[in-house]
Amino acid sequence: MIEKLEEEKIQLGLDVDVQKLEAEKMRKGKKKG
Repeated sequence: MIEKLEEEKIQLGLDVDVQKLEAEKMRKGKKKG
């Protein structure tokens, strides 16, 4: 059970990182436009 929670935490962390990257892309795209 603990392992499952750790995996979920890692997944959440990855999701947050992806969202940050997407936000950066959006900002750069807006600047270019």
